[in-house]
Amino acid sequence: MLMRSRTLSVRLWRPHFGEKRSSKHDLGRFDWKVGKLKLTGSQKKRYDEIKSKIKARAEVVNREREETIEKVRDEFNKENPDIEGIIVYLKEASRNKPDLMAEWLDYFKEFYDILDDDQKARLSRMIKETLLPIKSFM
Repeated sequence: MLMRSRTLSVRLWRPHFGEKRSSKHDLGRFDWKVGKLKLTGSQKKRYDEIKSKIKARAEVVNREREETIEKVRDEFNKENPDIEGIIVYLKEASRNKPDLMAEWLDYFKEFYDILDDDQKARLSRMIKETLLPIKSFM
């Protein structure tokens, strides 16, 4: 019998291609994890500012993703879908993904910089615990 803890199932949840992603859900997970760091008042204020930027960007990314999926779905619903056209479109749509990853890392760095040494150590342990089950990281 396979049993999962609430933590594991929350951490591993990822929407499937075509499934609607909720930035509210993702930000709720951030809040839950960040709550364990016991931020000070000024740190919470900075975290809320960073989170607002992340939320705004995530909404744009999710909207672009939904538009991409809709366009591909519409093409595949045609009697003779243009496969080459879909491939060209998807390649073009994916060109900004490396920049997006760098942007998310910048947000993480911005957050990391507001933490004190104890909180940084705690966050590092939390990340390590998350990555331990993933064999490709070890």
